[in-house]
Amino acid sequence: RWSGSRCEGQALLLDHAAALALAQRRTKADGVAWRLPHLKELQGLARQGAKPADALGAWLPNNPEGWCWSATANVDTRTINEYSYENVKRGVTAENMARVQFMHAWAVDTRTGEARKDALKRSQLLVRLVRPLD
Repeated sequence: RWSGSRCEGQALLLDHAAALALAQRRTKADGVAWRLPHLKELQGLARQGAKPADALGAWLPNNPEGWCWSATANVDTRTINEYSYENVKRGVTAENMARVQFMHAWAVDTRTGEARKDALKRSQLLVRLVRPLD
């Protein structure tokens, strides 16, 4: 929760849809365009937070550590080889691969800046909302 000068309260663990809904509710309540950060923004914040001497303290006080949702869409345009042994073994086809990609989103580890594109959207991850500068 943003108090006007700092983040306060407990970090929320939500699934991806609930995280997006939270941003919409905060936007309506505050009249400010709150949103989930994009992948590169979140990685930048995580890397800045890893610097010594409290470099990020003014931006993200009491920053929770762990996997955090990103707003970046998971787009995978690779061609699926349906005859590959690994794909056959896993049951992957061009048709079901599109559905599997829809169930995943990008997440960032706030400790390291590491990103992964295969976080299940139903997983409970940390939520960090950002807004435009005043």
